[in-house]
Amino acid sequence: MLSGFTLAHAAWSVCDLPELLVPLAIADINGERELRRFEAETQAQAIADGKASLAEYEDVLDAWAFVREGQFKENGAYVDVFTLEAKSKDMKEPIAFIQRFQPCAKGALKLIGPPMVAIGGEIIPEDEAAPLIAQLYHGALSHEKAAKLWPSWVASARN
Repeated sequence: MLSGFTLAHAAWSVCDLPELLVPLAIADINGERELRRFEAETQAQAIADGKASLAEYEDVLDAWAFVREGQFKENGAYVDVFTLEAKSKDMKEPIAFIQRFQPCAKGALKLIGPPMVAIGGEIIPEDEAAPLIAQLYHGALSHEKAAKLWPSWVASARN
């Protein structure tokens, strides 16, 4: 649920801005939810700062989700992605969701296809990922402001 909420918050944060997402983490600590953004001179430094902060405080966090914007090469072309990593105290290692998207700067925000899901650095097959993606989307719809926009972001990618 926290992963979906965090992904929705990231998408909502940039849905009408032509700028990069400032990497952010949302953590659950003793029943409270906290958001922290990691601003730095470069996106790479902001991501490194976010990862270092989570590593430092992981023992006191009940769960965390960290999302950033980036690109990867797919079929010879760069694709914009939100990469979200999440972990709770009962997990041995984080899970990652890699959601392709079209940024606002290219017209309108669109979430493109289902996210890829990685556990232990390995992309898992779509059939194994399906229940995790369903839970991710359920969490996204728990974000009050993004829930209203989520269906249009997903539907617009099909057009």
